[in-house]
Amino acid sequence: MIFDTPLYVENVIRSENRDDFDKAVEIFHRLLTEVSGQIFILRQIYNFPFHIFVPLRRDGLFWEYVQRTTTEVAILRMKSLWSENKDPHKTIDTLPRFKNKIFNSHDWRKPNVDSTIDSALKERLTHFKKIKTKIDAFDTDLNTIRNSVIAHQDKAIHSELNEASLPDFKFPRLFDHFEKLREAFNILTFDDKEYDCHIYNYRDGGENSDIYGLLLHT
Repeated sequence: MIFDTPLYVENVIRSENRDDFDKAVEIFHRLLTEVSGQIFILRQIYNFPFHIFVPLRRDGLFWEYVQRTTTEVAILRMKSLWSENKDPHKTIDTLPRFKNKIFNSHDWRKPNVDSTIDSALKERLTHFKKIKTKIDAFDTDLNTIRNSVIAHQDKAIHSELNEASLPDFKFPRLFDHFEKLREAFNILTFDDKEYDCHIYNYRDGGENSDIYGLLLHT
């Protein structure tokens, strides 16, 4: 997302809160990069031509478990980035809570920014709210899976989960959700290109990855 007016951290964040801002950004960047790796693994499994290498095998048990486990880890990571946690011992912010600290003048934001910076912040806040609506909708679905399948075992939910219903929570929707989380993160870091949360470029098929090289020479 390209905004009309560029923003810089030093023009928005109080100097006494700069270390707090940088530490939070570092944690979010690490978590998003981990999710990027998990999404990449799911993408490779999702697109891998298993029928060419093992045309007579129908079970695919190993890769199904790898896919399921990686999906569950990605869901937990993405929820930790977004959903409020009622655990009183949790010290890591969520992206919405981080947003509040940046945009509220009584927190990290400088109290007397000029009108240009104020307008630029409002523009970003408006876009963040639009993304938030979309993230919240899918996060509700993820929360059901997290609470009923991953963290707890709900008999009714498990009995309904079959191979027909699981793909909704695999690569395509998870990738779209990750992209929205990454966009929200970029807004809060003022589109700083230093923080690129992609391990590989998904759009070129991850041509620099080890798995791509393996397939190329097989």
